[in-house]
Amino acid sequence: MIFQDWSKVNQWNESVHNLGFLLRQASTLWRRKLEMVLLPLNITYMQFILLGNLSWHEHFKKNPSQIELAKFCKIDANMTSQALQNLEKKGYLERIHKPHNEKIKIPKLTQLGKSVIKQAVPLVRREDRKFFSSLSMELKPFEEFLQKLIKHNISY
Repeated sequence: MIFQDWSKVNQWNESVHNLGFLLRQASTLWRRKLEMVLLPLNITYMQFILLGNLSWHEHFKKNPSQIELAKFCKIDANMTSQALQNLEKKGYLERIHKPHNEKIKIPKLTQLGKSVIKQAVPLVRREDRKFFSSLSMELKPFEEFLQKLIKHNISY
């Protein structure tokens, strides 16, 4: 037996009071709801994040590489590459090799990708409002706490 006394392992004595466990549960519930909303558009939540951020960058005339996009979105570079590859197969974007450096790929939205993200954004916003509505007045402090956690724990 690895653990002999569970009360010493978990300071709250019940797993439901473990902050990480609660954060994981809330995150999983939230993501499931978003995945259901995005299902008719044939994209996952991660793909939505990548398409949305590409759209944002293109609006400001920026052309991030795959690596820069991954860092901006705080998504693993390999996962980003796989997601972009799938989006390219669906016709939502194309990946262009950077001139003079074949290793660097620049993702660009296609017209179909622009159409999909234009449909997806209001759906996700509406689902976010519904999911977080129980926080009402506590929403701003909650957002600040999450930003603080991310900033403190980011590794790159």
